[in-house]
Amino acid sequence: MIHEAKGVSPLIEEKWESITDQFIKRVSANIEIVRELGLIRNENYHAEVIAGSLYYIEERYLWKIILDKTDIPIEEIARDMTTMYTFGLFK
Repeated sequence: MIHEAKGVSPLIEEKWESITDQFIKRVSANIEIVRELGLIRNENYHAEVIAGSLYYIEERYLWKIILDKTDIPIEEIARDMTTMYTFGLFK
């Protein structure tokens, strides 16, 4: 319902944007904590850029899962998304 309403209702679109902004702020804060702990791969990362990139990539794919437009088992999706988020893609 939300997926369809986003494109039709300005109120839903605004609410979704607010949820998105809050999520990106929380992930940015987590990235800053990781930076303070010395666990970040690149000290020059801009936390909001990384948080927004992760969010928008995954948000798009999560709609595909919710709308049942993939045959990949949810356990495999969860494993791969978590691994990529935690360790990155490249060596």
